[in-house]
Amino acid sequence: MRSSRTYDGGSKERTFYAKLDNISSNKSGYTITFSAINALSKGFWQDENHEPQSAFAIHKSNDPHIVLDDISLGIDEIESNVGEYWESIFNPEEDSPVFGSENDPFKRFSTCSISIFFSKDHLPQYFLNDDNRYRKWYLIKLGQTLQGNQEINQPGTATSVWQYPCSPINSYLLYANYQGQNTRELYTIKSFDINSQMDKTLEAVCGTKNWKISSVSEIKKEISTSLDTEKFEQLICFNVGQGTCIGLADKDGKVLMYSDFGCGIIPNAKTTPKKLRYCTDEHPIVILSHWHRDHWQGAYRLAGRAICESTWILPPVPNSLDFGKSQLVALLGSQKQGRVFLLAPRTSLSASIGINQQPIPNLPNRTQKLHIEPCNGSLSGNPNECGIALLIEDVESQTSKQWILPGDASYTSFINPLPNSQVTAVVAAHHGGIINPGQYPQRPTTVNQTSYARLLFSFGGDNSYGIPKDKDQNGNTSRQNYQAAGWKFVSGWPAVIPSASKTGTDVLSTAEYHTRNKPHRPSENPLVHIAASWDNGIKPSDTHLRTCFKGLKYKILR
Repeated sequence: MRSSRTYDGGSKERTFYAKLDNISSNKSGYTITFSAINALSKGFWQDENHEPQSAFAIHKSNDPHIVLDDISLGIDEIESNVGEYWESIFNPEEDSPVFGSENDPFKRFSTCSISIFFSKDHLPQYFLNDDNRYRKWYLIKLGQTLQGNQEINQPGTATSVWQYPCSPINSYLLYANYQGQNTRELYTIKSFDINSQMDKTLEAVCGTKNWKISSVSEIKKEISTSLDTEKFEQLICFNVGQGTCIGLADKDGKVLMYSDFGCGIIPNAKTTPKKLRYCTDEHPIVILSHWHRDHWQGAYRLAGRAICESTWILPPVPNSLDFGKSQLVALLGSQKQGRVFLLAPRTSLSASIGINQQPIPNLPNRTQKLHIEPCNGSLSGNPNECGIALLIEDVESQTSKQWILPGDASYTSFINPLPNSQVTAVVAAHHGGIINPGQYPQRPTTVNQTSYARLLFSFGGDNSYGIPKDKDQNGNTSRQNYQAAGWKFVSGWPAVIPSASKTGTDVLSTAEYHTRNKPHRPSENPLVHIAASWDNGIKPSDTHLRTCFKGLKYKILR
C-alpha cells in the first residue's frame, strides 16, 4: 500500500465512511473498491469559530465523547441543513455558499478510494451474496501497519494522488490474506444496518432526496432545441485511457453532444494521455450513462473544466451514490450556464435531432432521433446495470440505421427500440470487458458481407482489469462473443491497433493490450482516436478538431 498522507498513529485518523463502488475479478482473486470519506473531515463538525456552519455537520462542536459510528445532532436538523444547501445550489441567492469557496462544505471533506485485494479463497462472501452490498454504508478502519505494508506491493499496483477541485483524493491499496499478513492488522470493516440512525444520517448528508427529477418533456425539449439545426455525422471515441468519452459530432468533427466525459482513474490513471484535450468550445450537452467515475472524471481535469458549464443529463440515482458523486452534482448545479437534468428510474424517451437543418445538396433528406433507454438492473445492484443506454437512429429513404452506445451495461439490460434498424456502429459495452451473458448486437449481413459496420473499443493499454482479454463465466473473451455475432477482427487483436478501413475488418480500439497490471500512457506521437459514421455519402473529417487539438499530434482511425 502506498499513500501520500502520513498519519499520527491514532485509530480515528484512519477511519472512513464508505460505499462499495466496484467489484472486479481476475484469475488471482477479487479487488473490492470503496469510495470513502474520512470520518474526521471537518465538514462533519459544527465549528464555533467558522461561519457559516457546515451544512453537512452531524456532530456538535468539540464534543469530547464523540464516537464515529454515532451522531450528536438530530436527524431532523441534519436533513434541514442539507436541504437548504441543495436549494442554494440549484436556486442560488446572493449570500449562498459558492461551490469550491471556503464557505462550501465540500471544501471541508477529505475523500479517497480504498481498494482491498482478496485471494479467491478468502473473499468474504457477503460481498457477493448480499443484495444490499451497494446500498449499505460501511465503516472502515485502516490498521496500525498502514505505513509498513509496502513490502507486499506487486507490479502494477502502485497508487497515486489525483485531484477534486477542493481536496486531494488519496488511494489505498491493501492486500488481505496475502503472504501471511494478518487481515485485522490491515483493516476492519463493518456495515451499518439499513435504516439505522447512522445509515439515515449518511444518506441524508449525500442529499439525493433534495434533487429534483426532471420531466420527460423538459429533457426532450432541451435536446431538440439545442440540436435543431445540425445532425450527427460521426461518432468519435476519444482516447482518454481506461475510461469513456464519446463525441457525437458533425461532419467536420465539431462535438454536438457527449455520451460520457471520462478518463482513466486509479489504478489506471497512467493510461490517461499526458496531453489530454477535449472539444468543448460549443458547450455540448453531456448525457451520462452511469455514475462510475471513469465516465465523468474528465470534468475535473483542467482540459475538461469548461464542460461543467454545459447542460448535463444524469442517469437515475443508484443506492450506491456517495459523497464524491454528490460533489459532481453540486459542481454542475452551481454553474451559471448550463442546466442539470436528472432522469427518473425506468424513464425512456426519444428526441428529434436536426429538425431545422438545411437540406444538403445532392443527398436525400434524412431524419434523426436520439433514444434514451433505461437499464433494468436494480438501483441497489451493480451500478453498471442501472444507468441508461443511448441509441442514435438515422432514417434515409425508408432505410433506418442505428448506433448503439450501452455505457458499461450488458446488452440484455436494456430494450432496443429499433429491432428492425440496421446496426452500423456499436461502442463495445463495458469497454469490451465482462458483461452479463446473452445476445450481443448482430453484425449486419449481406450476401457478400460488405455492408458498413464498426465495433469500437475504448480501453486503456494493459489496464489492471484485463479488458478486453478477461473471460466471462462461460470462459469466453469479448472477442469470441462478438465474433459469434458476426463481427470481423484483425489477426493479432488486441495486441495491435487496427485501422478498419485498411484491413477490411470491423474493429477499432483506442489502445493495445498485451499483459495485465502494467497500465501505461498511450503513445502521443500521434495519439489514436477512433470513429464511425453512417456510410451514407457524407465523408466526415476532423477540420474542427484541428482547432481544438491545435499543437497536438493525433489521428482518427475509421
